[in-house]
Amino acid sequence: MDFPFAISDRQNQVGREDSSQVQMRLSSLLIAAMMMTSAPAVWGQESSDDLVARLVQESQKHAIPRNLSPTDPLFQAESYAAGLAADVSEFNVWMIEIIKAYAHRGDFNSAAYLAKRLPGSGNGLAHAEIAALLAASPGRQSEAESYLKVARKELNQVSGLPAELMRARCALALYYLGRESEAMSLEAELGKLELLSLNTRLHEANLLPAISLLDAKRLLVTLTEQGNDERQARFLLACAQQHFKKGSPELAKPFLEEIGTMAMERGLPTAQRVLLDLARTAHAGGQALLANKSMNLFLKCCEGYSDNAEWKAPFLAAAAEILIEWKRLDEARAWLKAAEATIPKIFVMDAPAAMLAIARQRAKLDGPDSAEPLLLASARAGRSHSHPRFLAETAVRICLHAEAVSTPVSAEVTGILNPADVEVKP
Repeated sequence: MDFPFAISDRQNQVGREDSSQVQMRLSSLLIAAMMMTSAPAVWGQESSDDLVARLVQESQKHAIPRNLSPTDPLFQAESYAAGLAADVSEFNVWMIEIIKAYAHRGDFNSAAYLAKRLPGSGNGLAHAEIAALLAASPGRQSEAESYLKVARKELNQVSGLPAELMRARCALALYYLGRESEAMSLEAELGKLELLSLNTRLHEANLLPAISLLDAKRLLVTLTEQGNDERQARFLLACAQQHFKKGSPELAKPFLEEIGTMAMERGLPTAQRVLLDLARTAHAGGQALLANKSMNLFLKCCEGYSDNAEWKAPFLAAAAEILIEWKRLDEARAWLKAAEATIPKIFVMDAPAAMLAIARQRAKLDGPDSAEPLLLASARAGRSHSHPRFLAETAVRICLHAEAVSTPVSAEVTGILNPADVEVKP
C-alpha cells in the first residue's frame, strides 16, 4: 500500500515543477552522465553503439580479469561445483577447497574473484582462508589486510561452527602478521576444539615458543573434549616437529613416544591415522628406527580393518605416499594393490575419494597414464548414483586431483562427467 502512494506523491511533485525547472534537472543529469562516461563535449558525435560500449567498459573497470583456459582443472571444478548449489553448505565447502587450490598455485586473483561470490558464511570463511595464506607468504603479507578486514566484518553475521572456523583463521593470520594482542582477543572466544587446532597450527609454524611434553600435556587437560583424540595427537606432533626444526631431537622424541602410546590405547581409526604422520616426522628428524616402527604398526592396523571400511583404501594410499618419499617403491606398489582390492567392497559414494587417493600415488610411481583407469572408474562411479550432487562432487574431486598432479582432465574422463545440460564455458 505504501508503494503506490509514494509514486503518486512523486508524480504530483513533478507536476508542480515548471518547465524551466524540469529542463534544468534534465540538463544536470545529462552533464553528469557525460562526465561519468568521459563522453565527448558534443553529445551527437558519439553513436548509440559507442555510448553503450563505453558504459559497459566503465562498468567493468573494477572487475577482476581472469585469463583461464577452459581445460584448466580448477576452472572446470568451478563449473562442476555449480551442481552443488542446492546445498549452500556443501557448495561452500568445495568452493573453498577450489579457492585454496588457486591460492596455493599463486593465483590469488582467481581466489579473490570466487571468495567475493560465495553465499552466506562462505564469503567470510573464504576471505579468512586467503588472509591466512597471504599472511604466511613472505613478500605478500601486506595483501592479507583487505581479506582480513572482510572476514572480521563477516564474523558479526555468523554463529556456530562457521564462526569458529572463521575466527580461528583470522587469529592465525594475525599471528603471522605479528599482531598477537588482536589474535589473543579472538582466541578468547574460541571453543576448546578450535583453540586446540589453532595451537597446533601455531606450533607447526613456530609462531609460539616450543614447550616441553609436560607443559603440552597440562595444556591438553584444559582443552580435552570427548572424541578429539586425533586433535590431541596432532598437537603433540606439531610440538615434536617444532623441536626437530630447532635442532633438539632429544626433546622431540618423548612427544613421538607419547603419540604412539595414545594411538594404540584409544582405538580405531582416527588416532591411529596419526601414526603415519608420526612416521614421517620421525624419519625427517633422523629417528629411523621409530619411523619404521610407526609405519609397520600402522600397516598392521590397516590389515586388521575390514575391506568394506571406507577409510582402508585412503589410509593405505597415504602409507604408500610416505613409502614413495622413502624410495621404498616396491612396498608402495604392493600396498596400493591391496588398497585397490578393497574398492569393489565399499559403498559407491565412498569409492571416488578412495580411487583418487590411490590414483595420486600411482601417478607419482608410474606417471599419469597409470592413474587413468582409476580416474575413469571414479567418473563412472559418480555417474552411477541417482543423486546429481554426487556426480558434481565427484567431478570436483577429479579436477582437484588433476590440479594436484599438474595434469589436465582427459577427454575420456570429461566425456563421462559432463551431462548433456552442463557446458564448460571459457
